Amino acid sequence: MFHFYQYGKIIRHTHVNFIEEIKPDVKDEIIEFSDEKIIIRRKKWYLNTFFEFNLKTLICIVALVIFFSLFNKVEEAFNKLDVFLYYFLVLYSIINMVLLGFALYPPKKEIVFDRLNSVIILPKRFSKKNKIIKLRLMEAYYTYSISDGIEDEIPSATTKFYLKNKYDENKYLYKKTTEYNTTSPESFCYLWYFIIWYMDKNRALPQDKEFDKFREKDYQRRKKEGFLEPLIDSEIKTEDKIFANLRCITEITADS
Repeated sequence: MFHFYQYGKIIRHTHVNFIEEIKPDVKDEIIEFSDEKIIIRRKKWYLNTFFEFNLKTLICIVALVIFFSLFNKVEEAFNKLDVFLYYFLVLYSIINMVLLGFALYPPKKEIVFDRLNSVIILPKRFSKKNKIIKLRLMEAYYTYSISDGIEDEIPSATTKFYLKNKYDENKYLYKKTTEYNTTSPESFCYLWYFIIWYMDKNRALPQDKEFDKFREKDYQRRKKEGFLEPLIDSEIKTEDKIFANLRCITEITADS
């Protein structure tokens, strides 16, 4: 099924430790959080890419050897492909060296939730140009696929959470989980609610204890600005210490 979350209607707070919930990956590091911005550094991004590339290459090589061995043509196949294998090894070595260089000396890649400027900055893996999404144009999606384990007797589920500009077809994969029954689609809904709540600078900070030391400063800023109307319509109360716990709004269509 394909799920689309409307962002302009109702928002509910997560009621969990947001520092862990907001991380795209458990190996990422939150290096700053305040009433102004949250910055998450993607520390292991390139190291993971390096290992994934080598693992997939190894799987392909093993699969080819097994395939040719079924017909007893392993030696014959390698004799015919000796030139191809030479260029393959050269290309493989070059790619591996590049990935290893990125893994050992990774460029700074950060996800920034800029509350005061109402934008989210999302890094691209191999590009210096970041993806910038404005709050008013931001949408979120999640996809959820599940295997009942009939074939391998091991149930599995993959849940993915995306952020995107509503006028842009390209989605940014923000968070993914493949552990069965550990991250439900509803938890991504709560994560989305938290992002929208925090990113609206005209609202009080979410009621997480981590924000308590910034609450007075944030209140004085909004007071100085004249307690402006929220940037996004919602049923969350704008008065301090008054918050609503509201239901999730979803629109579900068939996944094509």
